[in-house]
Amino acid sequence: MKYLKYDIGHYLNRINKVSISTNLRPRHGVASPLEEQTMKIGIYGGSFNPPHKAHFEMIMRLINNHYVDKVIVVPTGDNYLKADLILVEHRINMLNLMFDKVPQVEVSNFEAQQSLIYTYDTLKHFQSKYKDAEIYFVCGMDNLVDIENWHNYKDILKDFNLLVFKRDGVLTSKVAELISKYKNIKIVEDNISTLSSTEIRKNISNINLIGNNIDKNVLEYIKLNQLYE
Repeated sequence: MKYLKYDIGHYLNRINKVSISTNLRPRHGVASPLEEQTMKIGIYGGSFNPPHKAHFEMIMRLINNHYVDKVIVVPTGDNYLKADLILVEHRINMLNLMFDKVPQVEVSNFEAQQSLIYTYDTLKHFQSKYKDAEIYFVCGMDNLVDIENWHNYKDILKDFNLLVFKRDGVLTSKVAELISKYKNIKIVEDNISTLSSTEIRKNISNINLIGNNIDKNVLEYIKLNQLYE
């Protein structure tokens, strides 16, 4: 594929990339939870264009603080209408690089295989796949504020647990109203400060600015494939 400027297979093998798995089996021999326990799985979607430090730290906070046992990261497909969105193949590769050493995280290509799909359908897919698990929708406060404009938003709020990252200590009256109405919404404190994906794309050549905000293997991948130039 001429879009790739490097032998991706060779490069990813060199840094121990884990292949993308459509069946989402645990990597590195992760043990299953005890039978009497219900596994909690967080579904975290987004463009991840590119994935960066905040994405990593948010997911690790969920795992380390036992909000969930496992997180499935679901990058949007190529049909998602968003400016400057690079091919999903690249975004999946970068996510695999960033979470290669984290056995509780899986990268799914489910949405990459769809022409267009809504969040509710993605959640239902994983609910069907993991019938004995509790499925948690992971999102930011900005998503929750706007959720009433989403497809099947009432069913999302009714059928799934939500883990919502609160930023800047802001809890709007609208969010407070939703929390009061839907008892399955849990707020996760987020004091993570980092550049956004947009800022990283705009400053991709400024290593002094973005160096601490992006995984070194992801940055090397971006440079080798001349992405965001």
